[in-house]
Amino acid sequence: MDLILINPYPERAKGINEGTIEPPLGLAYLAAAARDRGYSTDLIDANVLKIRSGALRDYVLSVNPVVVGISTNIVTHPAGAELVATLQAAGFDGLVILGGPLPSALPEYCLDSTAVDAIVVGEGEETLLEVMSNVSAGRQEPFRGVRGCFWRNLEGGSVLETPRPQVENLDLLPIPAWDLLPPFSYYKSRARRRPIGAVICSRGCPYQCTYCNKSVFGNTYRYYSVERALKEVRMLVDGFKIRQLDILDDNLTLNLDWAKELFRGLIPFGLAINLQNGIRADLCDEELLDLMKAAGVFKISLGVESGSPEVQLRIKKKLILDKVLQTTRWARNRGMVVYGNFILGLPYDSAKTMSQTIDFALKMDPDAATFNYLLPLPGSEVWSEIEKNGEFHFQLDDPAATGFYSSGIRYWLPGMKTEEVTSYYHRAYRRFYLRPLKILGLLRRSLHPGEFIWLLQTILGVLELPIPVGLRFLPSPERRIRLKAALPVDMIESK
Repeated sequence: MDLILINPYPERAKGINEGTIEPPLGLAYLAAAARDRGYSTDLIDANVLKIRSGALRDYVLSVNPVVVGISTNIVTHPAGAELVATLQAAGFDGLVILGGPLPSALPEYCLDSTAVDAIVVGEGEETLLEVMSNVSAGRQEPFRGVRGCFWRNLEGGSVLETPRPQVENLDLLPIPAWDLLPPFSYYKSRARRRPIGAVICSRGCPYQCTYCNKSVFGNTYRYYSVERALKEVRMLVDGFKIRQLDILDDNLTLNLDWAKELFRGLIPFGLAINLQNGIRADLCDEELLDLMKAAGVFKISLGVESGSPEVQLRIKKKLILDKVLQTTRWARNRGMVVYGNFILGLPYDSAKTMSQTIDFALKMDPDAATFNYLLPLPGSEVWSEIEKNGEFHFQLDDPAATGFYSSGIRYWLPGMKTEEVTSYYHRAYRRFYLRPLKILGLLRRSLHPGEFIWLLQTILGVLELPIPVGLRFLPSPERRIRLKAALPVDMIESK
């Protein structure tokens, strides 16, 4: 085996959404790029299958790949680091590479705190192929001169190569290696229909929101041609029989004309469509919503963050709040489920601005609202500000500290009153959800069996309560064998 790519399972993480587990499309792109170049490649999504690090170690040692690539973010990084440590302790002599959002943001930290050979910073397709070519050629230092690599040389020192330019023409990327993933029926989100497929049609974001990490896709917005995007959807429908499509773009509607053309093209497929990662409310009009509705969109998510115009400016989101109300009204009039996402305890929040956020959420009245404590992301402007002027209340190697829905304040900056933030956090949920009409509406909108199960999984995960076996949909031992015959039956969590 030349290459194994792994999405680790954060088994000890707290405050994560157990109702939503999307396919690791970034790894699927990497796997496709390597396989298309002729390298024998495997991809293990340990997250959805709940495969622990010890079992992963045993499998890797049995296959003995030349290169292991592990992708981590702020939630999965402790699990990834643990896997690296277990491989090292077991004497694995292949190369181990880390990539993904957190390693791209903090390459020096990741190289110093783990036994990996290199960090891939940013988009990884071309970087991985260059590394694999150097390995195949027998080069003693396969990362030397490879743009986008931060690596450890033979003398034990670290070397930072120049950044790799972003992929300009996304149509040149390979079709993701969906066939190397577990069946789509194992993945979970708010489901009107199953199985659920997922796509990303664009990369990059020109906005400068201070709480966001753009270390992988960067500031430049790029998108597939509509023809290429629809080709992927057609392959998912014909080859994998999907009946729902989750679109995971960060900025799906940044180019409004392109977005309209995309949804026109999606209409003939007859899918249920979930805009999982949300859209900007000020990049939307009624024609687009009509096309979304015709294409099968049943849920949209709007990132609002703050209901204070002052805070909107200071976090550099600069969202026009009247547009949020307008887009919410338009979408709900068309029968779409609307989510509103808010953050409490932003660096510039006060009692006044947090009250404005709660009042705005009530005025907006989406079908569902999430109020989160700010989780500082490495690579964001907020992270740098806390490093300089404040203090963190969590450690990156603490697996229980970084769930997005963990009920705790993660940092302190001068002027911040942590007790006040906690008070408004609980107040937000009480005021929004403890309304009889809101409770009835939430249940009424979730009457479809798949959506109701998703709702229960989400609530239990966010509240850090155990999820009953009957709701977890873990594969039976027999199905595990059929899923990936090389994996031992007992390597997957059965509780």
